[in-house]
Amino acid sequence: AYESDTNKAMKIMKDVLDQDEGVLKTPASRIFVGDLAESAVQLIAQFFVDLRVNSEERNVQFRLLQKILAAFEENGVKIPFPQTDVHIKNN
Repeated sequence: AYESDTNKAMKIMKDVLDQDEGVLKTPASRIFVGDLAESAVQLIAQFFVDLRVNSEERNVQFRLLQKILAAFEENGVKIPFPQTDVHIKNN
């Protein structure tokens, strides 16, 4: 969410990636801002896996998403939902 601490969120994501056994240490994973969307700052996680060990790359991705979500909840980082403000004027 725009009111969340982006640097804190990026650090949490990096820590999760660095601690996961399925993510390669080199090349190093990266976290960066991907977009300033309508309802959220979208963060991108770029990481590498060894497909000889992790033949199901999607399983690593799903596991990381669950860990990141749990870490965000533990640390008070809000996940936004799309919303629209409507202002009604009486003339």
